[in-house]
Formats: sequence, C-alpha cells, structure tokens
Amino acid sequence: MDANTEAIVCLAWARMLGLKDDALAGATDRRVEHVVPDSDSLSLVSLFGRSVLVGPEWALEGAEKYPDEELAAARTLMQIARDHRPRLIGAATLAFTDTYIKDAALESAVVTDDPAAVERLEKGCPPDDVAEVGLRDLAAKFVLLGEQDEVVAAAGYQPWQGILAHVGVLTSLSHRRRGHARVVSAVTLNDALDEGMIPLWRARSDNDRARRLADALGFIEAGTETIVGFG
Repeated sequence: MDANTEAIVCLAWARMLGLKDDALAGATDRRVEHVVPDSDSLSLVSLFGRSVLVGPEWALEGAEKYPDEELAAARTLMQIARDHRPRLIGAATLAFTDTYIKDAALESAVVTDDPAAVERLEKGCPPDDVAEVGLRDLAAKFVLLGEQDEVVAAAGYQPWQGILAHVGVLTSLSHRRRGHARVVSAVTLNDALDEGMIPLWRARSDNDRARRLADALGFIEAGTETIVGFG
C-alpha cells in the first residue's frame, strides 16, 4: 500500500476519534490516549502499528498496565470495565486498498441502484446479515442482476470523513459461493476509488468468510478496532 494512502487513512481515523489531524503521524512506539469524560464506551484502535485508546479517564487509567496486544482483546477491555456493566459492541479487523480491480467479469456485470431491487435482495437474506450491512442506508449501492434480472448480490459504501469508503456486501442465500460477492464488491470499490476515497473493509474478527473475500479483493489488513460499552 502506498505510503501516502497510509497517511490519509491515519488522518481520517484521527478525525473520527476526535484527535488532531497529525496525532497518528510519525512514531509508532507510543499509545495515543484520548480522554472523553462522559463517554459510555472504551475503544482501542490499532492502525499501521499505531494505537489509540479512547474512553473516560477511569478506563484509561485502568488500561495503563496492559500492552496494546492485550487491549485489542475484548476480554481485556471487559475486565477493565467490569464494575460498569460492560457489554461488547464489536471486535473487527480493518483493511484498506488503493488498487483498482481489473477483471473481465466486471465488463459484463449488470448493476442497478433501484430501491426495489435492494428490497428484493434483503428479503432473500437472513435478518442478521441485512441489519449488519445496512445496505439500503448506504450512500452508494450496486445491486448485481443475474439471469432474467434476478437480484443475486449487492455491495455499497458509506463515506467516512469524505476520505474513506466503508464497504458492505450482501449476497442472497440462494446465490452464495458463486463469485457474485466478489464481482459486485469490485464494482463498488472501483467506484469509491473513482470518487477519490479509500475503500475500507471492516469485518468482525471471527468472520473468516468476509476476511477471505477482502483478501481476494486486494484489501490489506492494517489494524483492529475493539469497542466495549458501559451500562
């Protein structure tokens, strides 16, 4: 991945975490800590060897004795917040790409952003998958059509800070394991790059299928995000 891409990604995350633009620039041998007094969560973001811990002061004090590798594990954050009714919000890997996908299959792909096609696709998917992707709410979406205009898969992205394009993909249960997710995801990430954004793939740490797809698309895993809520 280009060094300039890495710098841009760090800039976007610094802004999302409420830090100064250059907070994640330079050395990678120190942990950046950001106190948010009224925060109802504790999160650790690791990115290109850098780490950021965000939460209330008592939580950051409780984390001082732990190295970053341990804080990246949800169980450690849960232990720190044990007296505050902790709950796991998420543990995910973060991957990025700055490379276009060139594939003959993309030239013949037929896609639409018709809301009716999105609705038909979601009806053919498990509710948990539909809720996790949130396809209908994404700013840009591409529904892949098969034979007789049958909806088979879709992908889209949501701009973050006008810099990153957070990608989500959804495939109909009856059309999985046929390569449709890769095709429509490639269409999506190419469009994001055309718009001047860097595609971000955020997958649950235990979602091996999603991580394999990201790898096939050229995404490079660059870090993790772990979030624990309170109360």
